[in-house]
Amino acid sequence: MVSLSMHYPKLLAFLQLIYPSLFEELAHYSSKSDLVEAKLISANYLNSYQAIVFSEGETRNGEIFKIIPKYSFVSPYSWDWRWVFALSLKYDNNTIFPIKFQQKVIALPTGKHPLSTVFFNNLNNEFTKEIHKLIELLDRDNTLITEAYESYLNSVHI
Repeated sequence: MVSLSMHYPKLLAFLQLIYPSLFEELAHYSSKSDLVEAKLISANYLNSYQAIVFSEGETRNGEIFKIIPKYSFVSPYSWDWRWVFALSLKYDNNTIFPIKFQQKVIALPTGKHPLSTVFFNNLNNEFTKEIHKLIELLDRDNTLITEAYESYLNSVHI
């Protein structure tokens, strides 16, 4: 069985693209090989990131969106305002970070448009909280970051 910890550099790369300060926090705990892989991925991701967004109504089972992290679209298309309560980040169809949070109204792009940094700016506090939980798990169990990450992945069920 393949270890879930192999996806950790993909999370690091995502954080480097979207939440650089959270990337810096985790970088202190990360191995050099994970950091090198993350930098390569963030430089050459080629639309490999997706998110399954869970919201109320017809899309309660999740809706898949591509993620374009380097671009911040102000309003290139129409928005669908929804009560969102979870999302699952994916890299090449592998879950790299599931996150649940209290419902909040967030604008999602309509049609086949991707998520951009505009969407993730609304979830800054939620990502910060979950990354800090990961660091607390690491410190509490006195373990490697990859082991804490794998434990986190196994503990969050959407």
